[in-house]
Amino acid sequence: MFSLGAFRRKKAPSKKEIQEWLFNDLMGQIEPELTAGNRGSTAIMLHTLSDKDLKQKLEDYQEAFQEFIRRWPQYIEEQAQKMQGIEQQIQEASKKFTTEKIEEIEDAISSID
Repeated sequence: MFSLGAFRRKKAPSKKEIQEWLFNDLMGQIEPELTAGNRGSTAIMLHTLSDKDLKQKLEDYQEAFQEFIRRWPQYIEEQAQKMQGIEQQIQEASKKFTTEKIEEIEDAISSID
């Protein structure tokens, strides 16, 4: 879900960006055609369908959104638990590092690019 580039940002991601990441992650599991990155190609594809096929596709999308809504509360709870776990790991790891060691790690990461 996240790239290393996200950790190199000067400022935190916006609420809108986080919402889009979460939406795309869950919807990608249900109906990838409805994720933000695929909307353009999905719109083009929909224009090529017959009326009958378009009606069926839109019904399928309606079901996908209903499934998304059904799964959303549990999905968000799982993501919150994962973040709590990551936060605890970071806190534990940070206790073990000195400022000098952190600088060495940052230098090593910078040299990767």
